[in-house]
Amino acid sequence: MSPAHFPDDNEYSDKYTDDTYEYRHVILSKPAYRMLQRSVRGYSASTLLDENQWRSVGVTQSRGWVHYATHKPEPNILLFRRPLGTNPLTGKVEVAPPSLRQTC
Repeated sequence: MSPAHFPDDNEYSDKYTDDTYEYRHVILSKPAYRMLQRSVRGYSASTLLDENQWRSVGVTQSRGWVHYATHKPEPNILLFRRPLGTNPLTGKVEVAPPSLRQTC
């Protein structure tokens, strides 16, 4: 297994989508990853972070993003998603994609 890639600063992927969600991943710098390990008790690659936790290690992105997974081979890569139609200023879903709409 190759060692984890640690950029000088946190790196943000371009956004990508499917029928339901918008996605992006963030590669944490070594200082940010070390801070995460120290600040989140029991942190492991299976730990999901709340918004306050990921913001506390320097991840900056608009509202509505949810940490849903960590890339297990490289635990400094955090995976985020939010429903399509999310207002980036409020974090609220304004227009739900068809796959999230309730049917009668």
